[in-house]
Amino acid sequence: MIQKETVHRLIDQLFEICETLHGKMIPQEAQQHFQKAKKEKLLGLQALIAHSIQEIEKNEKKQDQQAPQGKKIDIEY
Repeated sequence: MIQKETVHRLIDQLFEICETLHGKMIPQEAQQHFQKAKKEKLLGLQALIAHSIQEIEKNEKKQDQQAPQGKKIDIEY
């Protein structure tokens, strides 16, 4: 099984090749597919970031709820 990092490097290299040879050797149809793949990769990263932010916010709320609350003390004069 190919590791995720290897797959990501291969995809990045394909994008670099596409940009280098843009319009020279790659047919228009292939360029459109690469552009769509690039968009999907970015959308995937966007979803990952949004999920990470939600997890951080969820953990912050838990910490706020678990934080010790001050105890009210009646003072008589």
